[in-house]
Amino acid sequence: TIIQPQEVGAKWFRQKRFQFISRSHYKFGQRLLLSLYNASSLLFYFAAVAAILVNVVNLVWLLVAVGLVVLKIASQYIVLGKAAAKLNEKKLIPLFLLYDLLFAFLNPLINLATNFEKWK
Repeated sequence: TIIQPQEVGAKWFRQKRFQFISRSHYKFGQRLLLSLYNASSLLFYFAAVAAILVNVVNLVWLLVAVGLVVLKIASQYIVLGKAAAKLNEKKLIPLFLLYDLLFAFLNPLINLATNFEKWK
């Protein structure tokens, strides 16, 4: 089934909540991989900021931390850029970093909101 994405607002949030709720129908391994991806994405940005702030005085480790961030972003642009080109979505390519940051920080919040609603 192809679901047209909602663009903004409450409809978008409702669609994201439904996607989280429907995870219970996935196999355990798929649910685990989805959760690990969400967690690793968020932890990467926290770790990158922490590594850069801690290593400001040590130039070598600062360059290593910045290099890892650049490597992640470059590899994402290459892989996602090729996928976007094949799907005729080239206008999304310049916004990949923004989408990745939004995904990393909004996904856990939506997941918590969805879980909180199930507890009621």
